[in-house]
Amino acid sequence: MTGRGGRARAGVVALAVLLVLAGVVALVKYERRDKGTPYVPPRAGQASILLTADQAGSGLDLNTIRADDGMAFAPDGSLYVLRTDLFRVSPDRKVSRVWRAGAYATGGLTVLPDGTVAVGVRGGVLRIDAHGKASTLAGSPDPAPGKKKGKGDDDGAGTGGTSGTGGTGSTGGDSGAKGAAGPAGSTDATGSTLPAGSTAFVGVARPLGTRPDGALLVQDFSAVYAVEDGTATKVLDTPVASAYLNTDTDTDAVRPTADAAGDVYFVAAADHVAGLSHRITRVTPSGESAPLPIPKRIPGLPGDPDRLTVQSLAGDGADGVYVDAVGGSGGSGGSGSTGGLDDYIVHLHDGKARVVGHSHTAAHVLDCTLPHAVSALELPCSLPAGMAYRDGRLALDGMVHYTLEVAVS
Repeated sequence: MTGRGGRARAGVVALAVLLVLAGVVALVKYERRDKGTPYVPPRAGQASILLTADQAGSGLDLNTIRADDGMAFAPDGSLYVLRTDLFRVSPDRKVSRVWRAGAYATGGLTVLPDGTVAVGVRGGVLRIDAHGKASTLAGSPDPAPGKKKGKGDDDGAGTGGTSGTGGTGSTGGDSGAKGAAGPAGSTDATGSTLPAGSTAFVGVARPLGTRPDGALLVQDFSAVYAVEDGTATKVLDTPVASAYLNTDTDTDAVRPTADAAGDVYFVAAADHVAGLSHRITRVTPSGESAPLPIPKRIPGLPGDPDRLTVQSLAGDGADGVYVDAVGGSGGSGGSGSTGGLDDYIVHLHDGKARVVGHSHTAAHVLDCTLPHAVSALELPCSLPAGMAYRDGRLALDGMVHYTLEVAVS
């Protein structure tokens, strides 16, 4: 009897252990589901999910991207994301809010060589340090750093951080009022200057990138400036009337970008019109403007590049640009399927073109699960709407519930 009783007790104990283990496994699975797709660093030619919505937290909404949003890599590998407020995604994928926009209408960002962040606002450019302290970098930011504007902004948190109140001049009111007095809205010749603290940029300024000499390229309502030591010198007039971005919607014109050589890239139409060729304008530091040369046939891209619609641009860290372009596959020589959506990442450099990423989906979908790195040319997920590049690494973010990383080299 004792032997049978001992065996029975042992069986009960074993069953209890199994139940506990099953509970632990279920809990781990739930926690992993709650944390989203695990991160697997991609190798060259691969893509991974860098961040999911539940991993982001801290108020960072991955599903939005507007004209006033933006992304940029820092020298330490961190990814800065502007969603009105400024967020930092550290190299170990920790998300923190660096700066609250408060009363500011924001307008894009660039990480400066010293690791601080240039954020465009109405009338000027702010420098945001690692502690979230803002100071004037160029122009006359409205409101000035340290000044509160508007009832309810006592804590500096975002009641005025959106630009839907005319801060970007989307209705013509703000831009029209300043355009009469501001040098960027006048007919001043290239080379005119705009010292810090003087007349404001027209509308919301948008940092585009830095030149080899360290100057920050900034676009306002109608011109591009090079900012050095607080002084903004006009480099060129915006080459096309619709290239600026002045609305707070999800259907804006493609945001301009700049490469490390100081070239600025514009998409020559506010509407998303198909046609990769002759749709992207490159403006050199000397002010020469011309359509970006694009081959009539691109390896890895079936059919005519002109069937594609440009979604976003990112300078390539040298003297070229990455282009996210989309087109329906049905009947247009897409990926060989009979329908759906084909999205491509194309690297344009020195008159040459190379496809570095491709996704095919039945429709634009918000969620994606990649348990491991996959080929960037065979992505089963929709490509996010915005891009940033640094050191062989592309980050794509916006209009989906995840941030994608693509290793292009």
